[in-house]
Amino acid sequence: MFIVIDCFGIMYLKPGVIVVEGAIFLTALSFFIVSGLFGLAAWTILPEKDSPFRNGFWRGIGMCGAFQLVITLILFVSVKSMGGWGFLLTIVVYFGGMRWVFNAEFLETIFITVANYLLAIGTGWLVAWLAATIAG
Repeated sequence: MFIVIDCFGIMYLKPGVIVVEGAIFLTALSFFIVSGLFGLAAWTILPEKDSPFRNGFWRGIGMCGAFQLVITLILFVSVKSMGGWGFLLTIVVYFGGMRWVFNAEFLETIFITVANYLLAIGTGWLVAWLAATIAG
C-alpha cells in the first residue's frame, strides 16, 4: 500500500493504496503535534512557574510552536549561508532562546531536548505502527 497526499484533508482507501488528501491540513496537524511534544517535554522538566503552559494550554502550544518555528528558520537560513558555523550559531541561539523564552537553565535545556527527541521517536514508532495496522 502507498500513502498519497493531496490538498483537501480527507483520508480514504483504494485497493492497495492509502490516499491521504490534505497536505496543508497534515502540515498544520504535524506542527501542532510537534509543538505539543516539545511543550510536553518542557512541561515535565521545567518548574511550574517557568512552564510554557502557566498561562493556559493554547498559549503554551503557541509559545512552543513559535519557538520551534523561529529556531527552525534560523537553522535553515544559517546553515544554508554559513554551513557548519551556521549550525553552531543555531545551537547558541537555541540555548539562549530557551533561557530567554522559558527561563530554562543549561541542564534543563539539555534534558528538554533529550526528552523531546525521545517523545518524537516514540511518536514516530506509534504512527508507523498505526499505518502498518491500517495497511493490513
